[in-house]
Amino acid sequence: MDWVRNNKADATERDYLLMCLKKTCWYTFLTPIRVGAILGGASAALEWRLRRWGTMLGAAFQIQDDVLNLTAEQHLYGKEIGGDIAEGKRTVIVVHLLRHAPLPEARRILRIYGKPREEKTPEEIDFVLDRMRRRGSIDFARDLAHRLTMSAARNFECRFTWMPNSPYRRFLEEMITYMIARQL
Repeated sequence: MDWVRNNKADATERDYLLMCLKKTCWYTFLTPIRVGAILGGASAALEWRLRRWGTMLGAAFQIQDDVLNLTAEQHLYGKEIGGDIAEGKRTVIVVHLLRHAPLPEARRILRIYGKPREEKTPEEIDFVLDRMRRRGSIDFARDLAHRLTMSAARNFECRFTWMPNSPYRRFLEEMITYMIARQL
């Protein structure tokens, strides 16, 4: 929210991933994983492995959500398409766009992002979305989400060999698949 309020122009992918860790990763993945680990009597080492795995999935989940906000079919997504642009949210997509856009274009995008939601026109939102497509920013985000998901899959495969085949293991494995395939 601070990035929106201050119209932050210099956020990096690393900044974005740190924000994901502090926000989405903790409330969507890490807290539930940690509670489960504590209730299940997991060792500190196992809890750490679960947290590492959950961090990758949480970041992939958030990035996929950012992509869907721009590309999903309205009837499946259930939220406003382009709402992140209207709200001025600093997604990894806009971080990439600002880094790759020519300076005059980046300045225009920042002016649009700096406006209150109610002052942004549909044409301005369409302009930003068009530039995100042209500069490969949406594809960059999709690829980053995919790489994080694949890292989580490799991590699970290597570090959770001790876990027997069970409905619980399948549930965790299906979470990985869900990150790649989810449409809403």
